[in-house]
Amino acid sequence: TGEWRLKAKTLVKANKGVACLDEFDNLSDSDASDYEKLNEAMESGQASIEKASISTTLPTNTSIIAAANPKYGDFDLNSSIVDQFPNAAASTLSRFSLQVVSKGVQKKELDRKVADAMQGKVESDEILSEKVLRKYVKYAKSFEPEWTDDCRERVSSFYADIREKSDNIGQKVRARMVRTVQNVALALARMDFCKKASIQHVEESIGFLKELFRRKGFDLEQGEFDVDYVDGGKGRNALRKDVLLDVLPDEGEGMALEDVYDCFEEMEGKVDGLIDDLKDEGEVFEPRPGFLKKL
Repeated sequence: TGEWRLKAKTLVKANKGVACLDEFDNLSDSDASDYEKLNEAMESGQASIEKASISTTLPTNTSIIAAANPKYGDFDLNSSIVDQFPNAAASTLSRFSLQVVSKGVQKKELDRKVADAMQGKVESDEILSEKVLRKYVKYAKSFEPEWTDDCRERVSSFYADIREKSDNIGQKVRARMVRTVQNVALALARMDFCKKASIQHVEESIGFLKELFRRKGFDLEQGEFDVDYVDGGKGRNALRKDVLLDVLPDEGEGMALEDVYDCFEEMEGKVDGLIDDLKDEGEVFEPRPGFLKKL
């Protein structure tokens, strides 16, 4: 008939679903327009078409999972994510709610499991059948959890605290983090088949986000760059907690807080935060005012 027709591409076809993009780092400079199209799709949930006298928009309400390799093959803690993926537009990278760093840490037991799985050997109790998984996902997606005032207050408090500390670690914390914490918490609520999101879901979401920063060497709790986190090691904050617990006596009424402060004079300004964290984790308590004891 000589009429022009539109042909849907990946993100449009994946509308209300998930689009997986591999080799995301291999887009060349000549494909810069592809990043612009991605920006619109990720920001507004639609793709604009202006071709052959056809002017329209198509829906792209799509979750995008993109995989990429750093410029030099391994993640460099001393370089920003933008520097390590030079072909990708910074504006596009910033639109991903979660940026997961996967390091090739050498652990014999884990390496063995990976090798076994690649050869088709997987323990039957470690996986769900496709049929069960499909039913689980379909039922979970039917829930639209309510976002409560308690959840809203916890996220706002977390964001304000992290923003205050972000200048110390050289890692910009943007308002998108609020939406990220909320979305992950709501997803966890759906997984639990809950009609309302709970503080527990928010705390799990915050813990997950902290872990992602930890993999990049950033300690959000203390607001510092912590290279000890990398390659699966304990960060400085975790090590400080271990040392503080070792100092506390196992018996008696515990240790006076003044003595605790004296033991950690070099950590001035950080001891109170460590104690609060250990209290929240159920490791220590105050048997009476001014004293600290292990549980």
